[in-house]
Amino acid sequence: KQINSLTGLPTHLMLLMFLQIGSVIVFSAVEARARFFYSPGRALPSILSSALLSPVLGFVLVQSGVLRAEGRIVAAAIASTLVAIPSLFLLYRRGRVFFDKAVWREQLCRALPLFPHYLALLTLAEVGRIFVGRFDAPDALAKLGVASTLAHAIPLVGAAINAAFYPWLLRRVARSEMKRVREVTTIIVKVIVFSAISLILISPEFYAILAPKESYSEGLYATAPLICASIFAFLYTIVAGVNLECVKTSRVALTTLVCAAACVLLTLPATLRFGFLGSAFATALSYILLTAAHSLLLARKLGRENTPLSLSRTALTASLLLPAAFFTYYLQELPLVRFLLLFVP
Repeated sequence: KQINSLTGLPTHLMLLMFLQIGSVIVFSAVEARARFFYSPGRALPSILSSALLSPVLGFVLVQSGVLRAEGRIVAAAIASTLVAIPSLFLLYRRGRVFFDKAVWREQLCRALPLFPHYLALLTLAEVGRIFVGRFDAPDALAKLGVASTLAHAIPLVGAAINAAFYPWLLRRVARSEMKRVREVTTIIVKVIVFSAISLILISPEFYAILAPKESYSEGLYATAPLICASIFAFLYTIVAGVNLECVKTSRVALTTLVCAAACVLLTLPATLRFGFLGSAFATALSYILLTAAHSLLLARKLGRENTPLSLSRTALTASLLLPAAFFTYYLQELPLVRFLLLFVP
């Protein structure tokens, strides 16, 4: 009842929500197993079954009039639960162990410090929007939202790369093949940076499509710093993957908490003084700080030559991208530059 009063949802929807959370955990475990064994076909039956069963159940519930208003929500929860139960059974069967006290103790000691770590990462991602919504003009959050939509193209590319790269990374770290890791990450970083610069150059056209109203045009200037933030958010995931394997999770969590606190202290005055544009640049600086702090933490443990990212190249990238983000759109307003960007390629 207390949870119901807090969320404003009835009991049956709360139960469905917890069933959905449990199903998501099972599907995540199935996908992680398939990814680490480089066998995507192992996760396909569970995902495909849930995806096909959900609309069929939703159609039946809505057309029958049983749950016309909530049919699609109930159908999605029921479908995922029905598929998650046998998937969970198969996971336990393949693991051949239902409960191992020693493993649970080890994993809990490792995982508990990560709760504040992920909470701090959530703060880094959302504090800019919170401050803009609280202290800036009513339409500023909408302008920032359109710019964020464009910038999210980089995390999509990064997530696709990480899906295949992360298992390979952990295997190479376990074998202490850090030189090979750095060679591959250098190539990946070049691909991401090139993609980001290309997106920055053509973002005015995309922004005009997403927000054709003249009142939203100012939000274009927040796109470049948010894309820079996305670059360093991706670079952080590479460093974090090695950090979580080689460094105590308590130190990783403490480093992230310090960066989140610095982000709040940096974003608040920037938002108050420069509005949503100041928040965007503060977000970019915060992710640069996050990547640098975790890289230094890993360098202390493994040595600078054994980190997946070159500290000097990362610093150079940061020092070049932020000024470029600041001046990009002023250059694009020149007719000659606009012509070259649109027609020469």
